[in-house]
Amino acid sequence: MKNTQIALLTISSLFIGCASTGNFTHSGIPKEKYYIGGGFSYSVTPEESGMLYVVEKNSGKLLKTHHIDANKGFSDHTLTSPELLKSQYGVEHTEAKITLYFIPDNESNKS
Repeated sequence: MKNTQIALLTISSLFIGCASTGNFTHSGIPKEKYYIGGGFSYSVTPEESGMLYVVEKNSGKLLKTHHIDANKGFSDHTLTSPELLKSQYGVEHTEAKITLYFIPDNESNKS
């Protein structure tokens, strides 16, 4: 019994360590150093390829991800619809704070 508890404690410590030391916070959203802006409508043209993460900050919900190639523009205006935001993501438009994070491909494999 004691060995099982020690093993579980060790495994959970390893998991927590990986979740909080890489590119993401313990809650699963990208760390603040990857924050690039926010808003219900956005356009992004990164200098290098990587993954865009769209997060509703108040709830911590990851709403969307999209890989963007270097120097290729990407725009999204779908979150401007209060009905879509509520029906697809369960977020009230009046309470939402949409934040954008971008993690370059060369940093995406950090644990």
